[in-house]
Amino acid sequence: MARPVWTAERTTRALVRRLLPVRSRWAHKGDFGKVLLLCGSKGLAGAAMLAARAALRTGSGLVYLGVPESIWAIEAAKCAGAMPFPLPEAEGRLCLASLDAMHDKLAGCDVIALGPGLGRGKETERLVHALLWQARQPM
Repeated sequence: MARPVWTAERTTRALVRRLLPVRSRWAHKGDFGKVLLLCGSKGLAGAAMLAARAALRTGSGLVYLGVPESIWAIEAAKCAGAMPFPLPEAEGRLCLASLDAMHDKLAGCDVIALGPGLGRGKETERLVHALLWQARQPM
C-alpha cells in the first residue's frame, strides 16, 4: 500500500511574505477593496462586530457595516476601522426597506457579505431574496 503524500507547510513569516502581495507605500485603503457587510440583529450584535474585524484583518480596504438601527450605537462604539451605518429594521432585524437605504453603498462596493447574526423573519427573508436578484457583486 502506498504511503500518502503530505503537502502541509508550516506557516512562517517567510511563507506569509511569499504568499501576500507587497502593498505600495503610496496606496490608500480604497485600493484594497470595498466590502459591504449586512449583518447583526437585536441580541446578535457580536456577530456583526466579529465579521467587521475579520474583513479588516484579512486585508479589506474599506469595510461598510450595515446593521439594524437598534444596534447601530453598539457597533459604532465597538468597530474601530469599520464604518457602521444604521438601516431600517423590523422586530430588531434588517428588513426590505433597508434595500433603498443602502443603495449608494451597494453600488460602490466590490463584494457583499450577508448573514452573520442576521436572524430570521419574513422581512429579512424578503431582503435576502431582493439582494440575491439585484446585487451584481459576489456575495
